[in-house]
Amino acid sequence: MLRHIAALAIALAVSVPAMTLADEVNVLSNVALKAIIKSKYARQNLPVACVLLVDFRIEGKWGVGELREKHDEKCGGDPRNAPRLTTVSVNRRTKRVYFENLDGERVPAKRYRGPL
Repeated sequence: MLRHIAALAIALAVSVPAMTLADEVNVLSNVALKAIIKSKYARQNLPVACVLLVDFRIEGKWGVGELREKHDEKCGGDPRNAPRLTTVSVNRRTKRVYFENLDGERVPAKRYRGPL
């Protein structure tokens, strides 16, 4: 019986493709975007359509990207620049989202009250 369970576990492991780094970046950046959309502070200060999550990458145990203002006809501002608002980090294991405060410290998204 134990041999059958072990064989099934091996078969499942072989049949499920491993997540590539690009896949993980997509998953983590989507988690970050959902947190940004949910952020009450963000909705009060800047429409979600007027922010960009750029340069999302893996750094150790974190998925990290820069949150920037989007400047265009709809959002206003000079379209030649996109000022940085904060850094967004997603823990790769727990999928918890953190924003960087003005001191460079990671703060859980729910408690973040910085520029956004």
